[in-house]
Amino acid sequence: MATALYPGAFKPPHKGHFNVVKNLLSGNFYGTEYAFDDYEEKGDDLLKGRGTKVDKIDKVVIFIGGGERNGIDEKQAKAIWDLYTKYLPGDVVVLTGEKNPMFAAKEYAKANPDEQFYAVTGIRSYQDIPDLRRVTTFKSRENVKGLAMTNPADEESLRASNLRKAVLSGDFHDAADYFPDEVDGKDVLRILKLLKTSIIAEAMKDKVEGIFEAWFDNVQEGSSGVPVRQNTPLPSEDRADLADLYQELHGVVDTDKYDLSFFQKYIHIKLKDQETPAGFDYTPYMSSILEYMIDEGMKITPLPEIKIRKDEVEAADFFGRTAYYNPNDKEVVLYVEGRHPKDVMRSFTHEMIHHMQNLEGRLGVHTTTNTNEDDALVEIEKEAYLTGNITFRNWEDKCKNSSNYKFEGSKYNLQEKLSSHLHSTVLEIKLNPENGVEIEGSPTEGKFSVGNIEYRYSVTPMPSPYGDDAILASIDFDPVDGSDSLPTGDTDAQSYIRILSTMYRIILDLALIESPDYIGISSLNNFKNYHKIYNGLVSSNKIPGYFVKDKAMDFEIGDGRSGKFIVLKRKS
Repeated sequence: MATALYPGAFKPPHKGHFNVVKNLLSGNFYGTEYAFDDYEEKGDDLLKGRGTKVDKIDKVVIFIGGGERNGIDEKQAKAIWDLYTKYLPGDVVVLTGEKNPMFAAKEYAKANPDEQFYAVTGIRSYQDIPDLRRVTTFKSRENVKGLAMTNPADEESLRASNLRKAVLSGDFHDAADYFPDEVDGKDVLRILKLLKTSIIAEAMKDKVEGIFEAWFDNVQEGSSGVPVRQNTPLPSEDRADLADLYQELHGVVDTDKYDLSFFQKYIHIKLKDQETPAGFDYTPYMSSILEYMIDEGMKITPLPEIKIRKDEVEAADFFGRTAYYNPNDKEVVLYVEGRHPKDVMRSFTHEMIHHMQNLEGRLGVHTTTNTNEDDALVEIEKEAYLTGNITFRNWEDKCKNSSNYKFEGSKYNLQEKLSSHLHSTVLEIKLNPENGVEIEGSPTEGKFSVGNIEYRYSVTPMPSPYGDDAILASIDFDPVDGSDSLPTGDTDAQSYIRILSTMYRIILDLALIESPDYIGISSLNNFKNYHKIYNGLVSSNKIPGYFVKDKAMDFEIGDGRSGKFIVLKRKS
């Protein structure tokens, strides 16, 4: 008898996952034992119909990865698996608590040394054979064998995007196809109700083309002045009711004429393009001011989201709002209707001082927006008016007295400036592996996603460049599509911290599990100077048992391409 270890993301668990567990417990599956040394051969045999006999499996332990995907978290995934268990023919245990489910499975096997385990990986084609390398996670566990099994599930019909589309359109039959046939209709409805709010909320997130373009979207709502207190979250049951109402409104509102938006606490309906400011382009001027502030050493990164609103009601009111800063969301809102662009930019600089105060922990929470009632608020506003106005004037004078100053392209100069700024400050970033995102794979190969960009990593063994007959494990990180841009939807620093924290965890896992003589972190030349970032990563965030031997070792890979290694050496 043996226990199967079945780690995965399961966001959400679908009928393909269900069938794997059902077939394991019933013995009705086609599979083969394998180890890291023969995974390619055994995978090839399995796909050619040459499986091997395995021990009877009487228990399956499911390990759910942490983090959120498709708007679904591990708690919701566990609730669905818990519901599935009553339809499964045997002993099923569902566990959460670790971000990386592979490591959770390894620790489970380590804690039960007298039990025999199979680490399960499903494959459908030859493209999936590299997935079998995940068994390296259990390299030091003698009580764990690899179990490869064929997975004939229709992958296309089980895409989370198809489930999301069916839920949003209210198509019960299409949504039900995502779940096991054994599960009755009432339980499917329970699952869909559990997932509905999360899927709708995820679908309502703005899809922006790039981080800088995202700053200049239109604002929908907000309070004026310095926020007096944090907004109270809406109870989950009320939010679910609001989501149902949103779905009903979609059937009666003319979406060719109106924009209908769901914002967790309210539904917003407006005429299309009602709030889109026409005419003046503020983008290059904002970018130039931000670039100037960074040059002057002002702490304004991560940058806030910047939104422009055209509001005739505020414009007609003498005491109407002209701008405000929301510290909870790190958001600057500018009202532009009827105002000279220079006046708008002066307000923008004022609010950026509030953003700086917030990042430095000096903004605080105030119970009023009336400066006559709060001395601390007076001091906050004094600084914003004085520093904001003099910063704007200094910037203006610099522009007017520079004969070759052009605003065209300032936004992109700012992007280069921010990239350089982050490179220079990465040495100061102290990373926590827990701040990374979920990793799919083994210590030597896998992938992870930050925002809209998927990154792959792989480790290639090669001879030591130091002539000592040792092995250098070369680890390479690459965006899947070759993009060198930051993910959309996050501020620059947030994305860097997530990416670097995930890379840091991958390097830690490689050092801990594989323990190679050398670890080489590679980057091609002329590719955002990534070797500087990697150098800062391992210099400020130590890898236990290793020290930095070389900070910029040159290498060539042919085709005229070259790069640099950051080399770590294992301590004696």
